[in-house]
Amino acid sequence: MKKATGFVFLFLSSLLNAQQSKPELIAEYMQAQENINNFSGVVLVAKGNKVLLQKSFGIANRASATANTPDTKFRIYSITKQFTATCILKLAEEGKLNLQDNLSKFFPEFPNGDHITIHMLLTHTSGLKRDFLEPSEGPYKYLDYIGREIRHDELLTLIEKRHPDTKPGKKLSYSNLGFSLLGLIVEKASGMSYSDYLSRTIFIPLHMTNSGVCEKKQTYPNMAIGYNPVDPEHLNPSTMNMDFLFGCGNIYSTVEDLNKWDKSFYTNTILQEQSKKKMYGPYMEGTGYGVHVDSLFHQSCSALNGSAFGFNASLSSFPKDSVCIIVLSNNESPAGRINYSLAGIIFDIAVTKPYRHTPVPLDAKSWKKYAGDYGAVKIKKRKGHLYLNNAEQSVLCAESSTRFYLTDKMDWTIEFMLDKDGHVSSLISSIGGISETHTKIN
Repeated sequence: MKKATGFVFLFLSSLLNAQQSKPELIAEYMQAQENINNFSGVVLVAKGNKVLLQKSFGIANRASATANTPDTKFRIYSITKQFTATCILKLAEEGKLNLQDNLSKFFPEFPNGDHITIHMLLTHTSGLKRDFLEPSEGPYKYLDYIGREIRHDELLTLIEKRHPDTKPGKKLSYSNLGFSLLGLIVEKASGMSYSDYLSRTIFIPLHMTNSGVCEKKQTYPNMAIGYNPVDPEHLNPSTMNMDFLFGCGNIYSTVEDLNKWDKSFYTNTILQEQSKKKMYGPYMEGTGYGVHVDSLFHQSCSALNGSAFGFNASLSSFPKDSVCIIVLSNNESPAGRINYSLAGIIFDIAVTKPYRHTPVPLDAKSWKKYAGDYGAVKIKKRKGHLYLNNAEQSVLCAESSTRFYLTDKMDWTIEFMLDKDGHVSSLISSIGGISETHTKIN
C-alpha cells in the first residue's frame, strides 16, 4: 500500500508538472523556498537568450530594511576561482606564462616550488593545504584575519608556513591557498594589480558593471549584508576585509553580471576555444580550472559553489542546452541544493516543493528496524535516535511512521518502503525535492 501511495503521489506530481510551464514551476518552487525555508537572495535561470526566472527574495540589509533586488551585489566567494583561472589562461594566450611553469619561476623561495606547476594549482593537485586554518578551528577563527590589511608578501609567507598535505600531482586536495597563489601570479605575470587585470580582461569587455574585487574596507552601493541564521552575532559587515581570500574568494557580483559571464563561454570574447577546452578538462575526479565538471540528469554540467560568513552562492552551466542557473543568498540558504532542484525542473525531473514538517512521536519499536546499510546511504541508530551516515548533527525526525526529515537539512527527507510482510526493502532519499531509491543491503 505504501508503494502504491508513493507511486500515485509521483504520478500526480508529474501530471501537474506537465500542465505547467517551466517558468511557472521554477517560480512556485522558489516561492516555497522563501515561504518555508526563509530563502533570502536573488535567483536567475536562463536558457539560451531567454530568462526563465529572475526574482529577488528577502532582505539585503536588515538595519535599513532594504530588500534584495536584481542589482543587489553578493559576495560569491569560491566562484571567484573561475575568474582567477580565466585570468591565468588569458595570460597564457598572451605568452606571459605557461601552464606547466613551476611555482618557483614566480616565487623562487617557495618550499617545493620546483615541483608545483600552475596546472597543479588550477586543478587542486598541488598538495597544498585547503586554508590557513585547520577545519577543527572553525570558520569564525578567520575573524582574526578580518579587519586588518594583509600585504601580499605577508599572504605569501602565511601560505609558505602551511606544510603540504600530499606530494604535488598525486592527489586531488581542494586548496584555497593554491588559488591565492594564482592571484599573486596574475599580478607577477601581468605587471598589473589583480583587480585591474580582472577589469581590463573580463569585467569591462563583458560590461559587468556591478562586479569587482572586495578591496580593503571599501563600501559598495547595493551590497547585501550576509546573515548567519544559527549565530546571528556573527554578521558579515559590508566593510569586511577580504585580503585573506585574495584570488580564491574576494569577488562580488550580481545575477545579471554572472549570466553575462556564463554567456561569454559560448563565444571567444574572453578566451579562445583551445583555452576553454583546457579550462573544462576534465582532470582528476572531474576537476576543471576553477570549476567542477560532471554529468547531472544525463547532461554535461560545470558548476561551482561558494559560501562563508552569511553568503552562499551557486553557478551551474549546461552547455548543450545553453542553460545557466545562478542562486545567490545572503542568509546561508543552501544555494547549491536549490540550484540542483532548479536544474531538475529544467530537465523534466519530478521535484517536490518545500513543505513544513510536523514531527510525530514514534516508539523505538517502530523505527529500530530502519537502521541498516542502503548502499550510498547508511542509517545508524544511537542514543534513542536515527542518524544519516553516522553524522551526529543529521538526526532523523519522524513525520509519519515511515517518513523522516533531517533536522539540520530541512529539504532532505527519508521514506522507508516496506514489503508485503512489513520488512524494510528500501528507502527513498529526497534531496531538494528530487527522489532517489536505495535498496537495503543488510
